[in-house]
Amino acid sequence: FSMLAFSPVFLLLAAQVMGPPSSAHSRHTQYTPCNTSKLHETPFDTETCIESCEPCFGAPEWDALKAEVGLSSDLRFHRLGEPIVTVAVGTWASATMSGQALMILIEEMMGYEVKAAVLSEPTNGMVCVAEGKIDILPEMWYLPRRMISATVSPHDLRARPSAVAGSSGLYIPNYLVDEYPCALSYLALKSKFFLRLLPPDGQVACELKMASFSTDPCTNSSEFVCMTPEVWGSKVQCSNGRFVPPNCQTSDGSFSPDCAEAIMAYPEWSNSWWESVVLNLGLNLTLNYLGANLQAEILRRAAARERMLFYANEPSIEVVAVGGHPIQFAPFTEDCASKFDSNPNDNGVHCSEAPRPLHMLLSNTAPQAIHQFWERIELTNKILDNMMKAHHMSGGQEDSRAAVCSWLQKNPEIWKPWIANDPSDPQMSSLVIILVTTFLCTGITCILVLAYVVWRSRTRLRQAYASAPAGEVVFMCIGVQGYAELLDLIPDEMSNATNTYQHVVRETLKTYNGYESRMFEDSFLIVFSNAMESVLCAVETQEKLLVCTWPEALAENPCCATVTRGDRTMFHGLRVHIGLHLGKAERRWSSLAERVEYSGRDVVLALKLATRAYGGQILMTGSLYDSMLPTWNDNTIQLQELGIHRFEDVLAMHLLVSVVPLSLSDREFLSVSKCICSKCKQEQSCQYCQASDFAGQVTAFSPGSSKTIMSGPKIMMSLSLKKIKSYYQPHPDVRVSESQMELHFGQSSIQASPHNLPQSQTALAFALPNQTTQHLTRAEQKQEEEEPEFTALCRQTSLFAADMALHDP
Repeated sequence: FSMLAFSPVFLLLAAQVMGPPSSAHSRHTQYTPCNTSKLHETPFDTETCIESCEPCFGAPEWDALKAEVGLSSDLRFHRLGEPIVTVAVGTWASATMSGQALMILIEEMMGYEVKAAVLSEPTNGMVCVAEGKIDILPEMWYLPRRMISATVSPHDLRARPSAVAGSSGLYIPNYLVDEYPCALSYLALKSKFFLRLLPPDGQVACELKMASFSTDPCTNSSEFVCMTPEVWGSKVQCSNGRFVPPNCQTSDGSFSPDCAEAIMAYPEWSNSWWESVVLNLGLNLTLNYLGANLQAEILRRAAARERMLFYANEPSIEVVAVGGHPIQFAPFTEDCASKFDSNPNDNGVHCSEAPRPLHMLLSNTAPQAIHQFWERIELTNKILDNMMKAHHMSGGQEDSRAAVCSWLQKNPEIWKPWIANDPSDPQMSSLVIILVTTFLCTGITCILVLAYVVWRSRTRLRQAYASAPAGEVVFMCIGVQGYAELLDLIPDEMSNATNTYQHVVRETLKTYNGYESRMFEDSFLIVFSNAMESVLCAVETQEKLLVCTWPEALAENPCCATVTRGDRTMFHGLRVHIGLHLGKAERRWSSLAERVEYSGRDVVLALKLATRAYGGQILMTGSLYDSMLPTWNDNTIQLQELGIHRFEDVLAMHLLVSVVPLSLSDREFLSVSKCICSKCKQEQSCQYCQASDFAGQVTAFSPGSSKTIMSGPKIMMSLSLKKIKSYYQPHPDVRVSESQMELHFGQSSIQASPHNLPQSQTALAFALPNQTTQHLTRAEQKQEEEEPEFTALCRQTSLFAADMALHDP
């Protein structure tokens, strides 16, 4: 045993199993490390149990439910060797209850040992998740797309939007709405009658507005909540613990008799948004900042049915407790948000804040089953509201854990799909692997080596599947325009250029959690679980390639020449075309490539989409566009619809959308449409198409003038005829000749001068069904039989059963 313990093979195995001693800090020395002392704060409900609580499903009557979700005694035994799962429990109601719900399910339905980390600082929580101190953080409010990269390494955690939508605003209780229904509109706040119903300015006790206890409150202005920190700068001052707009200011600094008061939490929560709304709409309101005293003051006033106007976030227990209704201001718009400034005097916003999806964070060091559980969690606003309604602060009879437990017991059909238990393949911890390997391989070095090889391959396989996105994902295909030609012309320079290109792509996809599934020298297939991250990765890739240093020989090739407009560089170096498509695919492990590969028709469509794009262009399909459009709020990237398009060997037609970042908006591309030959029906140039298809220009004139409104060198078959019909109503008079053909649409006419066009094709192109005998080839007859609606539509309006290729702006 001693010889075995000190053998090189055993030491190598132990090093691989145990890993290096906590290299997380060495990787993140530029970031503030996790403050573990702030993981044991007091939750909002001091009476509730957080750890070592009575089981929620401990009674024998729940054994059948545990068996139904796959929790067996064998699985529970194996998971005793797994690391303890740490769940973040926030100090506010919704975060406390969501954290407690996850702890109960992980412990009692999945067999893990759990512990809680109670924290109030989201940024510190994010760092702790990245370092593995916390496994799951169920509620994260503010998570801009670059906040993770600026705070921690994105490789150490995963983030996704939850099903909970967060919002904030000014609220009034339901009993005030029942009495004055018109109070829901902000216009009521401009009414002197309604303002007299609210507490007058100066009603809030001075002690409630102090940031810390003072023996002589209200004498030291620096202790007011709105003075620590000074979020407004020097231009705006905190007066008696409140924000006072000019219309409520008095010459002696006293309280204004013409203004009512609203109660707020902290200035940094509002961040000058609602201060500027009050200022810009000229509302006679002062905003009083109560800090941590806000919740208790709202509940006190509600119990006494006092009238009030208060600031709140949803989901929150105070809104549930008082039945709060938000005041309806002007709807949020991008134009309104563009006027935002952290200083209320310079802030031009006058609308409501936009609701935002809350995020869930997961440490990459969490067990695989926890990864699957995290991906399935669907806590919603309605679920949290029902939990908070049972709490004694909202008129219920239970503390937070009891309220959560009651909801879980009553609604197993909602949370059962979240549970990730696979009894046939339980994960074994590193400690179990070391013990089993030690006893089995005593004195037999060859068996030890074999066991290591088997374990290593399985570990890599599990890690690969854990890192490869599953379900509905975004496929991003990248390729280089003219790569084969460039490789033949300048092979040495292209070797260096290809290394640069591959380095840029791989570094960028790491930033946005992309998974590299395939690579073929110039082409990549990258998979994302987050749609927004895929778009940002594509945009950043194009931006980085534009500023790379390329070999000078590349500039001599038209495909790589530098193109500028004014002082802006439009193209430089390799031209990369990118396609994005949302879909599903089958995952399989490739032992040759040592990575998870994807296959299926959605992968094929993504590859075809990338080849349809031009170098320097980003295209996405309608499936990804439709999924992102409802929540799209990035004004630095424009999405331009390019119409419905057909792909070769793909039955369905797809909407194509161009992704245009403002930094690359000067780039111009030809239409992505391609000619469909009227004989062979191929989306490419063929011998028949070159010999007898239309070679002349086709021009449409607007009624009563000679202004060209559409032109193009080719006519292509497609269903976009419906768009043309909405502008041109066919006139029965049709004239056909070999040299000059003319089709009248009312006062507008369409003319064409074809070259080398047989008479039969002329008749087919221009004749209406009731005027000229149709001349159909075998391919056209087959198409008529298979697609009667399409063919009838083509023949009904003759030549304009087509989509115009607008190459000339």
